[in-house]
Amino acid sequence: MAIMLLSRWPRPDAGWVALLLLPLLGACETLKARSMAQDGVDKYRNGDIKGAAELFEKAARLEPNMPVIQLNRGYTHLSLFQLSPKSKEGMEAATVAIDAFKTYLKLNITPEQRQKARDYLLQTFADAHRYEEAVEFFKPQVDKDPPDLEALTILANIARSVGKISEARMWMEKRIRANPKDPDAYVALATLDWDQLCNDSQCRIPPERRSPMVLPPEQRLEMANHGIELCKKAAELAPHAPTPLIYWNLLLRERQYAYVPSIPQPTNPRDTKAQQQYQEELERVNKLKAEDLAAASELLKKALEMQKAATGADAGKPPSPPHEPAKEPPQEQPRQAPAAPGSPAAAPEKPEKN
Repeated sequence: MAIMLLSRWPRPDAGWVALLLLPLLGACETLKARSMAQDGVDKYRNGDIKGAAELFEKAARLEPNMPVIQLNRGYTHLSLFQLSPKSKEGMEAATVAIDAFKTYLKLNITPEQRQKARDYLLQTFADAHRYEEAVEFFKPQVDKDPPDLEALTILANIARSVGKISEARMWMEKRIRANPKDPDAYVALATLDWDQLCNDSQCRIPPERRSPMVLPPEQRLEMANHGIELCKKAAELAPHAPTPLIYWNLLLRERQYAYVPSIPQPTNPRDTKAQQQYQEELERVNKLKAEDLAAASELLKKALEMQKAATGADAGKPPSPPHEPAKEPPQEQPRQAPAAPGSPAAAPEKPEKN
């Protein structure tokens, strides 16, 4: 009887069976993705970054909307890229990392998580020299009126990191036009002048190991003066900030290399008139150099006093590291300046747990 009664029920439709099984299948896929992700964390901890990256990639295919999986997919592929940044495998890993971080930013995450993922995305853009992708990513922010100042700064820093100095200048100039009362914008543009001059003079290495400078004196003078004027403007807007004075000091040290004799050294030692003229020209040049170096020392001294006063005002709090070391640099060797604001963060030590 029971068999007969059951046989009276209509035959179940295959579509209904599939719909009933979907939640179960989804749950199974989620569990499988979580298990793969956990194995990925274990592999990462054991130093198998490639194996971890493969597992997170598989887990993301099963559960593309699980934030922790996408984040760790980005982490591991960024780490994989950093192991071999110039190889084909490394560049492919960078592409996956960018995709993972972009996907993660679209998911339901906290503001803190969003900022961290954005930092890693920017780092990948910069390290992998994906400047054009960064421009595309920030296009909505920089095309609006007024443009997003942070986006302009980030694009300038990425352009600078990949050697696109003219593009970096363009973004910084847009930032100044968007907010002409921001002293940091003037300093950021001045750092581009200083960096180019420093690279030419090789100011980061000992004098005995330096090669001859390439920039013509006229171009060096023009670039140094441009940066100095930017620092002066920043100092006017922020009279108690040490950073404009630090870069002003560094640019003066670079400018003094532009002072060269305007007449050639005479080859005839018996031509006393020519010898005298050349000696006077040398004295003029050396006087200009000495004035710039003395002014640079005064600016650095004032900047260090500002830093000391600011640190003393925050008694009881851990002091922030100064932009420049506490000791005054040698006259001919300006030390390296701080990185411009907005530089990408370092890669994570390990992926997050599920």
